[in-house]
Amino acid sequence: MLMREIAAVWMAAAAMLVVAIDARAACPPAGTTRAGMNALADTGFALDDARERNRLALELVDCLGHPDPQWRDRIAYEALAGWIRADQLDSSTLLDLAGRLSATLASSAPDKAGFRKSFSALVLAALVEADRRRPFLQDGATGQLVDAASDWFESIRDYRGFDARAGWRHAIAHGSDLLAQLALDPRATRADIDRIVGALETQIAPAGSHFYIHGEPERIALPLLYIAGRDFYTTEQWQDWFAGIAAVPEDGNLFGSQAALARRHNLQAVLLVLYVNANESKDDGLHEVLLPAVTASLRRLQ
Repeated sequence: MLMREIAAVWMAAAAMLVVAIDARAACPPAGTTRAGMNALADTGFALDDARERNRLALELVDCLGHPDPQWRDRIAYEALAGWIRADQLDSSTLLDLAGRLSATLASSAPDKAGFRKSFSALVLAALVEADRRRPFLQDGATGQLVDAASDWFESIRDYRGFDARAGWRHAIAHGSDLLAQLALDPRATRADIDRIVGALETQIAPAGSHFYIHGEPERIALPLLYIAGRDFYTTEQWQDWFAGIAAVPEDGNLFGSQAALARRHNLQAVLLVLYVNANESKDDGLHEVLLPAVTASLRRLQ
């Protein structure tokens, strides 16, 4: 309990910091141009000056919500993810980034363009992965991140994927990537894992008539595969869970409406990814525990 309280204080402080930053945030960062940053991107964001690298990392956070995919994706995301994965940022910078991005996910501020929270989640996924290699997050932060990520993931109603002009939004895929990294965290408790699975359940086949066509099922399946490999659930528990999400409608008609077709399409797409991976795996947690449940659910959708 104490660890959760410590982490809650950290998250609250980070939220106040984000409010202050957003009041004066700007993209591009002062002293930069798109041409100059694209040139830096061509070098793999090679910056020998560590102080400048850490400063620029924090200033690029606001570009994660920029409508120009060059600033948002090629520059801000690739720079941040590259520096994080190459272990080129100070622990204090990593912690600052985690606080700001977590607070962005938790914010009630509108994100009508659909970029800021989605790309914040994607950078957070890189941060959680980095924390497993060189811990920098405070004790108890895993549970707080699971709650923030799950709350936001469940709230997603913007299912836009790729647009030829605007580039990627892809909130479901990016959120799944974050949940996957949290599922791998050795500090994740059974309660954390239950929370992640519950969040995924809400978006495997969301209400409405949206068909996943931008690779979302592969990304949704990934945290489930990671969780199955960690022996949190028995075969019977997986069977009960999948029976719930892949239940046949009361009228027995899987094809009677656009919404029914979308549900079957999305469920089947996720299940097929799970089936192929579990069937080919030599991991008992996947082949023996997960596969029977997935196979039974696929048969129900025929």
